[in-house]
Amino acid sequence: MVTYKSARNYGRRTGKKVFKVAKKRYYNKKRKTVNYGKMAKDVQVLKSIINSEKKQLTIAPITTNIGQVNGNSEGAYTVDITPAPVQGLQDSQRIGDSLKITTAVFDFQFIHMSSTTAPVTALIEIYAVQGMPQATSTFLNQLYLPTTFITGTSIRDMHAKYDQDYRSQYKLIARRKIRVKGDSYSGQTQLRSLKIPLRFGKYGHHIKYQENTSTIASGQIMMCVRCDAGNFNGSVTSTVNNVAIPTVGSGLKMNMAMEYYYYDN
Repeated sequence: MVTYKSARNYGRRTGKKVFKVAKKRYYNKKRKTVNYGKMAKDVQVLKSIINSEKKQLTIAPITTNIGQVNGNSEGAYTVDITPAPVQGLQDSQRIGDSLKITTAVFDFQFIHMSSTTAPVTALIEIYAVQGMPQATSTFLNQLYLPTTFITGTSIRDMHAKYDQDYRSQYKLIARRKIRVKGDSYSGQTQLRSLKIPLRFGKYGHHIKYQENTSTIASGQIMMCVRCDAGNFNGSVTSTVNNVAIPTVGSGLKMNMAMEYYYYDN
């Protein structure tokens, strides 16, 4: 019969054994230091064993127009693409207030707009925000400087340089460039497709949410698409100095689909 005293003694003996093993593995007697790196690796191994069921989340498709400018304003497209599954027990939901993304797949399709005749190159960049989440406008204005040869207004197109004062706040995850050919024959619409598969390293990408909500607390993921030409505005001809193609509707239509694979944490 197990009594309180025998259970207590067993717990003490087991605790002493565990302490000896942990001390031998993590404590350096000569230096009198703790090996936190080895401890962190062991914790991640334990997490990977516990988190045995991988979940999948499909994000609603995005359809938007992109170009060098939008009339007389910015043509860069920025969007928060952080997955925010609701809490629950289903396959595409989360149990706790955090998750770990292991892989993701982004599918793109770029199509000529009605007045697009010249080739247009699009640059896609995906970033992890370091620290507190940011608004898309803050992300754009902090990461990129206005293109130098476009004067009269601030335009951050594909030629924009990075602002080194803020670049450390954003970690680059993926960067891809795609060129959609020009219209060689009148009315000949051009189309290009692109797939970006991502692996988030050995330990994944961790996202935390505010308690019992889908509001991001940390681990935000942002995307920016910038072009070298095209005005995607449907009614305003661009009068910005040195814009490559000011014609109305001369940008690209972009379709995008996203899938994330993750573990609850």
